[in-house]
Amino acid sequence: MAAMKNDVNGPLMLTIGAISALLLVVATVAVDGWYKSVEAEVVADKWDKNPNAWLDNLHQQEAANIHDEHQINRTHYRLSIDDAMKVVVERKGKISE
Repeated sequence: MAAMKNDVNGPLMLTIGAISALLLVVATVAVDGWYKSVEAEVVADKWDKNPNAWLDNLHQQEAANIHDEHQINRTHYRLSIDDAMKVVVERKGKISE
């Protein structure tokens, strides 16, 4: 009995290999995008459920300092923003005398 010779279609195998590699890359990019999207949602949800107490305190201190008035030393005073604007208007734009 004679052995049968099977020919391999080289161009077809290369085409199938290229298409398979392309599909693998597309699937990898899609899964990575999906993962990052879900991760961003989880992080945003955690931030919403657990507010940043340090940042909230900082904002409260800043808001209090905006309206605070006191003497820093003999020549410097801290004025509220409203009072400082009034002083600038009264002095016609000149900050120091």
